Amino acid sequence: MQKILQPLTDWLGGNWGWVILVFCTLFEIAPIKIHPVTAFLGWIGKKLTGDIRKDLNDLRSDFDQQRIALIRETVLDFANSCINSRKHTKEEFEYIINENKTYELLVQKYKINNDVYKESYDYILRLYRRLLDDGKFMPVPAKGQEICDD
Repeated sequence: MQKILQPLTDWLGGNWGWVILVFCTLFEIAPIKIHPVTAFLGWIGKKLTGDIRKDLNDLRSDFDQQRIALIRETVLDFANSCINSRKHTKEEFEYIINENKTYELLVQKYKINNDVYKESYDYILRLYRRLLDDGKFMPVPAKGQEICDD
């Protein structure tokens, strides 16, 4: 038995660096997190997908900018219709309020300032609160009932 173990222990003693490398590659030591294979593959992955990531970030930014413009247009149009005495349902007001939450997140993300939008949105909120207090929203039509502006 010693004849078999002696060459193995001699080799391990002379090649301890390789033993540690293989050990760290195959096993995770709890307090010391050494993952050379994971780190290397992550580095390779980032090099291979770098252009794709950049393109995706550009697309995301373009999509967000379009979303900002669409929400701004929707809110400004809604405020204009309210100013022109068009009645809206409570659900329409709540849709605008929910859209504003998305708008605020995107504006914060891209550090955009738009005072015209803010004034229009504040007007919508004041009107919403007044209509909520008075209970004077346009009623939602019953199923099958036609919608008409009289």
